[in-house]
Amino acid sequence: MKRQPLIVVAALTVVALLAWFFLLYKPIGDDVSSANKRADTANATLTSLDSQLRALRSVNVTDLKAQKAKIDAEVPAEPDLAQFILQADDIATESGVNWISINPSPPAAVAGAPTTIALQIQIQAGFFQLLDYLRDLQQDASATKSIDRLVIVDSVNVSAGSGTTGSTTSGTPASGTSSSIFSADGSPVLTVGLSARMFTRAAPPVNAAAGGTTGVTPTATTAATATTAATGTTTRNN
Repeated sequence: MKRQPLIVVAALTVVALLAWFFLLYKPIGDDVSSANKRADTANATLTSLDSQLRALRSVNVTDLKAQKAKIDAEVPAEPDLAQFILQADDIATESGVNWISINPSPPAAVAGAPTTIALQIQIQAGFFQLLDYLRDLQQDASATKSIDRLVIVDSVNVSAGSGTTGSTTSGTPASGTSSSIFSADGSPVLTVGLSARMFTRAAPPVNAAAGGTTGVTPTATTAATATTAATGTTTRNN
């Protein structure tokens, strides 16, 4: 009979311990574990932010501004065709190329790219003069004359020896009235048609973007008025 009270006391003790474990100890332990995990996450985030902060402090703001200015010049906010035509003429003269004409298309929307202006350029040049011109037009690493715009040449169509003009190192016809089929570097004169693209951040004309026919239409323009031409075919007769 004396053992029964002991059993009751033991049972009550077990119940009390279980109640204490599930109602007090375990919830507190879970809270502590959760708090530790949140602390670890916060420490990892702090470490990442600290690394980003150090990276930002190491950025050269002057270099960033220079890069932005270069990009703004390569893909300007407006088509600025007149300036491009003048620069294309300058690099033709520098390369000794007889620059004949350029025919820009109206700005058009292209998926995955800025507003695109297609270009059809016709020149006459010797082989090495042509290489120099393409190098400067696309601003290769070895370019000798700077052009602001980003220009991509998609195709080059070449025919040899038209004999209509002679190309010299100044980009003007050879002296005299007779034409020459050889350039100043001794190679045959090549008549070259270039299909190229350049870009602008300006939105394309609404009708042009929708495939309409009332967008800006190229018109014939002489080299003398190239500085005011917004679009059109610009010719240079040497």
